[in-house]
Amino acid sequence: MYKFGVEWVNHVMGVGMEKLAYVLLGVAVISWVLTALEIVQIGGLELSALTGVIGIALLIIKVIVERLKNKEDGHYSRVVKK
Repeated sequence: MYKFGVEWVNHVMGVGMEKLAYVLLGVAVISWVLTALEIVQIGGLELSALTGVIGIALLIIKVIVERLKNKEDGHYSRVVKK
């Protein structure tokens, strides 16, 4: 079991978070298509927008965390002259 700390955060921010984001984006697309075809009226565009925003937010958080953890990016941002 993970301790609450760096190991737990690394686990949560890892593959599980990315899969969850893609699942939410998939739900958003399916919800939007079903609403556009007037097959389903429950939830509709609100569900599509909410799941889409949450999915994109999770992917943005994942990118930021990976960028901050990557030592090579930090090295090049300090050493390479623009």
